[in-house]
Amino acid sequence: MVEPSERQRLEHGVAMLVGDMDHSLSTDADRKVLLERKQLLSSQMEELRATMRQVQEDSERSSDEARQCEAEAALELSKVAALRDKVQTLLQQIQRSQQQALEHRRAERDLRVEMERAKGTFQEVISVEMDVQMAIRNEIGQLQQVVQDLANRIETKMSEIDRLEQANSWARAEVSGSVTRWRQRCLWRQEQLRRGLEGKDAEPRRQSPADDEAEALRLMGFCLGALKLESDGSPGKSPRGNGAAQMQKDVVRCFGAITGAKNWLMGSNMDEHSIF
Repeated sequence: MVEPSERQRLEHGVAMLVGDMDHSLSTDADRKVLLERKQLLSSQMEELRATMRQVQEDSERSSDEARQCEAEAALELSKVAALRDKVQTLLQQIQRSQQQALEHRRAERDLRVEMERAKGTFQEVISVEMDVQMAIRNEIGQLQQVVQDLANRIETKMSEIDRLEQANSWARAEVSGSVTRWRQRCLWRQEQLRRGLEGKDAEPRRQSPADDEAEALRLMGFCLGALKLESDGSPGKSPRGNGAAQMQKDVVRCFGAITGAKNWLMGSNMDEHSIF
């Protein structure tokens, strides 16, 4: 846009030019000068229009730039406001963090006091636990030693029991056979005494009563020795001791039968060798 002062100067120049043209129309020279002035004025007018267009373009560009600057300023203000809000939020967060840090330090101090107070009790508990574990280890070692000794003794007793059972079985078989033979001989002797017969023709090569008594006494001595060995091994605490008791009963029964037969023969006033 053209400023008012420039427009006034332009109008004043045009008026002066028109006045001068009116005075110089009388001559050709004046016309020529007027034509030159007119051309000069036209060129000035063109320059003025170009200048006015340039000024208008500059004004529009300045207006656009001003509006853009205002928009940018508003944007910056909005950014500043947003940043101010963020800064305010951060300040509040920092304040809360400081408060929490203060509370944490206070809690940490209380926790340290509590830990120091519980440290002594915990050490005492650890000491007692270590003593208990040491006592338990010692007790376990002693129990393991006792168990090992008991296992060795049980193994020894088992082997001894097996040996005594074998001896008991053999002794029972021998005693049973001897008792059976002795009873048969006693029955035969009673039968011979009742019939009044001699036993030389009826029973060839019979064993003499002295030999029978010696054999019975030998078996009784063996059985009593086996019973003594088994009694020393304490078989009564084991279920296998029933065999020893049974063998003892058989030996006592055999001994009683032999004694009774001997007394009966002596009471009959008969010679034992006369039976045969």
